[in-house]
Order: sequence, then C-alpha cells, then structure tokens
Amino acid sequence: MRQAGTLHSEVTDAGGTATIVAARRVVQARRDAWERMTILSPDTGVVDYPAYSAGVDKALTVISAGFPETLRSVPSAGAVYPFELYILAHEGDGPGLFHVDPARRVCRRIAVGPAEWDAMGLPSLAAGDALLFVVSRPWLSMRKYGDRGYLYTQIDVAHLAANLVGIAGDLGFTAGLRLGFARGLVADILDIGSRCREVHSVLHLSSGDADGVTGWAMRDARGADAGVEGPSWLEAACWTSLSPLLDRLGHEDTGAVAVSARALTSLRGEFGEPFHSGAGWTALSRNRRSSKEFAQSGLGRSLLWRALAACQSPLVTDVAGGQVGLTLLVRDVPGQAPGVYPLTGDGADVPGVVPSGEEIVHACMHQAHLRNAAAFVVMHTERDVLVAEGRGMRDTLFRVGALGQLLYLGATDAGVGVTGVGGFDAERWRRLARLSLDQEPLYLVAFGADDAAEVKWDQLQTAYAQNER
Repeated sequence: MRQAGTLHSEVTDAGGTATIVAARRVVQARRDAWERMTILSPDTGVVDYPAYSAGVDKALTVISAGFPETLRSVPSAGAVYPFELYILAHEGDGPGLFHVDPARRVCRRIAVGPAEWDAMGLPSLAAGDALLFVVSRPWLSMRKYGDRGYLYTQIDVAHLAANLVGIAGDLGFTAGLRLGFARGLVADILDIGSRCREVHSVLHLSSGDADGVTGWAMRDARGADAGVEGPSWLEAACWTSLSPLLDRLGHEDTGAVAVSARALTSLRGEFGEPFHSGAGWTALSRNRRSSKEFAQSGLGRSLLWRALAACQSPLVTDVAGGQVGLTLLVRDVPGQAPGVYPLTGDGADVPGVVPSGEEIVHACMHQAHLRNAAAFVVMHTERDVLVAEGRGMRDTLFRVGALGQLLYLGATDAGVGVTGVGGFDAERWRRLARLSLDQEPLYLVAFGADDAAEVKWDQLQTAYAQNER
C-alpha cells in the first residue's frame, strides 16, 4: 500500500514550527494550483462584455454565494475540485453560453446558444431564467486516486450540486436540479466531450430577483479560442478507459421524472427538524469545514441526532425512488450505547460493537486523524445498482454526495466536528457495520469533538484511495 505519511513523518519528526509552516505553504500551493487549473487561457481576442441578462445575474448570484473566498463550501478530496460551471441564458442577441471560473470570479461568454435548445430534455427558459450546468472532470481525481477517482468525482460533484440547489432556494429563487436530460446533446452543445468532461446535472433557475452581483470580470470571448484547458494525452487515455462505463450509464435520458421537493432518505426513529437552529443553508455552507482532527472526548447524543436530522431535508430534484442505506456506528456517544444502528431499512441494532482507534485507522487506510471519531455514518447500496444500465448508478452516487453535504450542514448547525471519508477498506467496513454481502459501502461521514490541527494531510499527496494496497 502506498503510504500517505511521508511528509507527515517529516513534520512530526522535525517537531518544529518552521516545518509546520513549510507544510502549510505546500497546502496553499496546492490550492493555488487548483486555481491555475481553472484559469482560462490567455485572453486573445477577448473584450469586456456589456450588461448581461437577469438570467446570468441569477446564476452568478447563486455561484457567488456557493463559493465564498475560502472555496470551502463543499469538500473535495484533497483540494482537487474536479468540476466546471456553465450558464445558458437569453441575451439581447439570442441565447448565450457562458463559462464560469468561480476561483477567479471570471465569467466569459463563449458562444451563441444552441439551435437545439428545445431538444435537451430540459425546461424552456423564459426571459430572466437560466440553466446552470455542473460539469465534472474525472481526471483531476483519477490522476490522484486511480480508478476510484471516478467514484470520488461523482460524490464530490454531488456535494456541489446539492449545495447549489439548496443555496438557490435559500436566496429565494425557484430552482430545481435535474439529472435526467439528453446528456449526449448537452455535451455537444457545451463542447466538452472532446475535452474529457461529463455533464453531471443542471440547475434550472426561474422566478426570483437577484440584487446584482459585484466583483465579477465579464468577458466576451466569442472571437477567441475556447478558453478552457484541454486534455493532455494521459487525460485522453483515461477518458477512453471510462467510455464503456459512460455508455452503460446512458446518455439520452429525456427527464421523465418531475422535479419536486423530496427528501433523499427517511430515517428510522425521531431525529427532530433539520437545521432547527434557524441558520439558513447559505450561512451553514459558508461556515462548514472538514475536521482535521478529533479530540479524545465523547459527542453528546442530542448533538449527533441534531446533525443526523439534516438527512431528511428536502431537495428540489428529479431524483426519485431508490434508497441509499445509512448505518450508524457509535463509538463514544454518551446517552447512546456503543454499537451498530441501521438508520434506514429493517435491519436489527447490534449493541456492543466498539472498534478500537487502531481498528478505525486501519479500516480507513491509515488516516490517523480519524482515530478518535465518536461515530460514523456508513452509506451503502446493493451492488446490483452500481452495475445496472441507466440512471441507477448516477442517481445513487448523487444521493450519497448530497446526503454527505446535508450531514456536513447538519454538523455545522449542531457545532459538531465532521469529515467525509472516501478512502477506506470496504470489506473491513462491511464487517464493522454488520452489512450483508450484497451491500457495497460507498462513503463514510465521521463525527466527533473537533480538535483543529495545522494541516490536513490528504491535500499534500496521493493518499487514502479506497481499497488501495
């Protein structure tokens, strides 16, 4: 197994403040590198864009709220951020297509909108509406995590998509997120297939008024090159290896499922109302953070239950039917006996299961910062869902990432430390969570008493890929 602890060992052995500062500089360099990855190519032939439409204004308002200056409103395994954003809206000269770089606050009009507008399987746009396309770039995760990077990409981008639809509603817009549409046609319209990108979801923004965003550089790049980083030969080879999977998942879903406000899961038992402190979605997402370390102290049952209640928050989506299994592993929660507790389904509670800190570290691919976690939520599904043709895998991984984002917000509301865990030993966790053999663990969310450290090591190097040996 590739170890992630080389730099960590150097810092620990040195034991000096200077070394810690140096490591933090490496982390910042990684964040800066992400910004550079999304920077558009030199603006040859680019001019300032005149006043833009109300639809673009709405989309930029949501993006601005979803991307505070820290860029930490959603997690992204090791500061990878494998996504891009595009806007389609009516402009004065016809439909306009824009590429958005939230890190640099740059929005560029890159094309006149498509003649195939009405064939995308998406709602018709009235004046002032917008379609916000969430596009994934799997290579950014796969070059770090190998084949499992595609799963991580889907989960990370689901965090983002769920956050955007929640923020849009919080800001007073009528908004619905769609995973069902003519994907092949949309990919052609956005011209992303040749650049190894995949359309993940589309957020339709309609009624509601934007106050007008500031701080964005608007550019007209229709006379310039595409302005978006193209693939290297290695990324192209990676994309070729993904093509059979993408074909099996289907491209031409016409969006037959209606968009409505629906919870992604229903929990067993009484958990109270989600976000009951009164904090809005936007405020919670701006304050969320991934815990770098958990303290050696328990986590009160009422706080954990308050965080878990967030799973039942409704999202306006077309993701209907199906269910992701949630199982709670309690280690140190005063008021709740240690053990395994199915939060969904009809499985039986198994009290008395208390894995040691060392067992947790080994089961999480040697991520030592999880040693003192007080509880874990294990998300899992039937393996058949992941290998079936059609929307099953996409919808399942969306539920997983969206529920992960809800748990982050619930933990933020409750003042509980939280972090998502993508790298783990699936077989060990199947045993720890007492799952049947047909269940595949997909994602963990750890909770505990937050004990902030200086550096979270997964930002520094390839590390913690699931089942990696």
